[in-house]
Amino acid sequence: YAPGGSPLKSAFNAKKHGILLVPGLGAMGRNGLIRWQITQQSETDNDASVTLTTLKGDFFDGQIHVEAKKFQSKVVLTVHVAIPKRGRKVSKSAASKIVQDLVE
Repeated sequence: YAPGGSPLKSAFNAKKHGILLVPGLGAMGRNGLIRWQITQQSETDNDASVTLTTLKGDFFDGQIHVEAKKFQSKVVLTVHVAIPKRGRKVSKSAASKIVQDLVE
């Protein structure tokens, strides 16, 4: 707590971070680490979604959006990778690998 009793961080404004390990994305074909931060998260009875935004200085600039929807007795998982026009790009094969690894 800061002076005066006000909390420095609350559970509502704490930022969630993580790392994705992507084989072949690093130097010389090694594993690459993508650091991300959750920028949007929602959940209802039938679906859930999360948007991960890459942190400054990573392999590429962009967002990874993961959505799970309940459809009859199955769950449909959708993953999107979005990269801004002026951002650092990632190859199509690397983007496909990221999506494939998240879906599995």
